[in-house]
Amino acid sequence: MTDFDTGSPVTPPLRNDFSGRADTVVQAGTVGGTFNLQMPRKLGSPRPRQLPPSVPAFVNRTFDLRRLDAALDRSLGASGAENSAVVISALSGPAGVGKTALAVHWAHHARNRFPDGDLFVNLRGYDAALPTPPQQVLESFLRALDVPASRIPANLDEQAALYRSLLDGRRMLVLLDNASNAEQVRPLLPGTRSCVVVITSRSRLSGLVIREGAGRMVLDALTPDEAVTLLGEILGSDRIRADPEGARFLAEQCAYLPLALRIVAEKAGAEPGMALGELADQLASQRRRLDAFAVDDDLSEIRAVFSWSYQALPGDAARVFRLLGAHIPPDIDTPAVAALAQLPVDEARRSLSALSDIHLLVRTDADRFRIHDLLRAYAVERFETEEPEAQRLAASRRLLDWFFAAAYESYRAILPQGRLFAQVEFGRDAATLPVFTDQASALKWCESQHANLMAAITMAEDLRFDDLVWKIAVSCMAFLERLSYRTDWILSHEKAVAATRRLRDRAAEGFVLMLLGDAYWFRGRLNDALSTYQSSVAASRDAHDRWTEGFALRGSGLVHQDLGNFAEATARSEEALGVFRLIGETRGEAMSLLSIGNGLSGLGRLDEALAKYGEALQVCERIANPWIPGMVSNQIGRVHAAQGRHLQAIEDFKAAIEIFEGLKDHRHLSFALRDIGTSYLATDQLAAARSSWQLAHDLLTNLDDPEAGSLAAKIASLPS
Repeated sequence: MTDFDTGSPVTPPLRNDFSGRADTVVQAGTVGGTFNLQMPRKLGSPRPRQLPPSVPAFVNRTFDLRRLDAALDRSLGASGAENSAVVISALSGPAGVGKTALAVHWAHHARNRFPDGDLFVNLRGYDAALPTPPQQVLESFLRALDVPASRIPANLDEQAALYRSLLDGRRMLVLLDNASNAEQVRPLLPGTRSCVVVITSRSRLSGLVIREGAGRMVLDALTPDEAVTLLGEILGSDRIRADPEGARFLAEQCAYLPLALRIVAEKAGAEPGMALGELADQLASQRRRLDAFAVDDDLSEIRAVFSWSYQALPGDAARVFRLLGAHIPPDIDTPAVAALAQLPVDEARRSLSALSDIHLLVRTDADRFRIHDLLRAYAVERFETEEPEAQRLAASRRLLDWFFAAAYESYRAILPQGRLFAQVEFGRDAATLPVFTDQASALKWCESQHANLMAAITMAEDLRFDDLVWKIAVSCMAFLERLSYRTDWILSHEKAVAATRRLRDRAAEGFVLMLLGDAYWFRGRLNDALSTYQSSVAASRDAHDRWTEGFALRGSGLVHQDLGNFAEATARSEEALGVFRLIGETRGEAMSLLSIGNGLSGLGRLDEALAKYGEALQVCERIANPWIPGMVSNQIGRVHAAQGRHLQAIEDFKAAIEIFEGLKDHRHLSFALRDIGTSYLATDQLAAARSSWQLAHDLLTNLDDPEAGSLAAKIASLPS
């Protein structure tokens, strides 16, 4: 059995859409008959500048930098005219050779030649988790290019087409880091000659070279001289001059790989009195000991370097490092590590700082850290070697429990009226959880942890912690809905449904199916939504979960309404109403009455629709939710307008406008202003019609809604 109350009258997530951007807050109050409010047009959003910081003490690679410069120059003809094809440079080479460092360093150097901005993504092609799918990357890029979530297509091909259209004519740099293969990056390639793409990968990406004409650069390890120069940049030239042969031997033991050189240089810096040759001998001895257990893998060249540094760590820091082998997400912050290692936050912070100081981690923010994929592979190796299986599972469970508890706290802050579907007991470790003072702070945390939360769902799925798969997914729903991450909402809840079925938990299955139906409905996948709602009804009836049954029935009604099946929509909403009245779910009752009214209106039964809207308003008097009365008032106004009772409709629309303005729900405010403008025109109040339509037009422009164009045409058609 699931651990949420299947009969509790707790309210569902609302289906209002607050997506988009709004640069102006409208303080309209009650709109009078001849108002004339003007808003500034949408200001241009800042150009995307997504490059990560450049690596300090970057040395040499002069030849490779010149080759990238030449590739950029080829995107401009000798006379400054652009070539006919996008320039693609594919940097391939072994792990740890410095591909990302080179690409990012060059990109910063060339940044001023890309006035329209730069896009960056780590595709995680060789992480333990699945590589980042192109659809997820495109959704992120389109958001960075200021496309409202409501206008991002659901289909990968349509997303790629929109992306290419937006980049057409813009001079932008696109850096695609750590690609697994050509198929992962192909949808991310611009179609315009004005853009330059740089891709890093361990693969040679031959398909891109053949089909897309990419210029291939194979990056080798540093030369001995370059490696010694890098050591000198970190340690100082005096240390190198004091023992040049020792420096060369030390570089050789690092296989001339920049990652290993930086780690060893940090260790050498901590022992200033020791000759570099002596350090090199120690490392060589460590390497000989490990050769007896040689493994042909990506770590073979530098395992000794990692082992040498790891063995010198204090106990807590060494344990934290190997426990990071349990962590799939791309980066991690201190509170999560504290939960993972069962340490107080301050102690976890000290261990992470110690690891960062010796380059086993990279600090990306005050309390946040990233691990190189090779170092993570070594952490996994130590984790699996030194921690018994039961302890490994326990550590992974602690980490996932933390992500669930933190996400659930955000869910409660973002959607306080949402269903309380779990009991979270985090005991003494509760101090590690984030504290959200309001909805905005919860949304900000979720946005910063977005990739980690999605990876946590995958990690729970891989470990068959199926209870956490669906609970983390549902805890993320409020965030994913509010910020319109619809692809992730669908993917996470599809995983969640599969998990509930493995658990054979019909109550949880029905609940998650209902939320997945919402996600499909939001996405416009109406047939998928309808079948999913129907499956939710069946599962919830098996589990005697009337709450989910009611909202799944109402969801079915919404889909039928969108399909124009108004009789079927009305029937499903009436079924939902009966369920909600039976269990005392007042909010669901009001929403169902609104839906019934909409269905009757669609059937032309306007007087009956008005009666249902009136019932909905009466129910709303018993609940503290102004959004539903706003929707009802607007719908009543539309019915009155359809009946030719425009003066009454104007009063209805005014009531809706006041509510939506107070809620800062600019989308529904724009629709109410549009509707009131129509009634003003019908009653020959031209100035009021023009003002309301202009205000609605400006709101829709800020939301990038295509209806802004039709309103502009209406305004232009009005007599002057």
